[in-house]
Amino acid sequence: MTLDLSDFKPTPLPSRDTPPYASANPSTDLRLLLAGTEWSEPGHGGHPTRTEAGDWMIRVMVDLPYPMLASLEAKAGSHDIGALVRAALVDAGHGSEADIVGIRSDRYATRDEQRERLGIPARMSGTREGG
Repeated sequence: MTLDLSDFKPTPLPSRDTPPYASANPSTDLRLLLAGTEWSEPGHGGHPTRTEAGDWMIRVMVDLPYPMLASLEAKAGSHDIGALVRAALVDAGHGSEADIVGIRSDRYATRDEQRERLGIPARMSGTREGG
């Protein structure tokens, strides 16, 4: 038995309205929009972390096979996986040495800091927050 595919016409996939991953569009990436706020790390309960350069850290989850994890820890002599991954990225040419060390902050980002980082003009004195 054979199938008659003479009238088969492939249809193109619909275009994606949203990028395949959040960081492809920083203007809508909630991780960036909420970085440094009390909402940035659900369930974390602690103060946010910054880099030495002053940028707020964004928490992500990394799953590693045990042999990879053991190898990284042995090479670095540390179990701080965040520092290991950041150091590897800096070594690969992404970022600078100031991005490796995580520094705990005793406060959250202010709204003005968030606006400045996102390139939104500061609100004018005497205006309400929503409009």
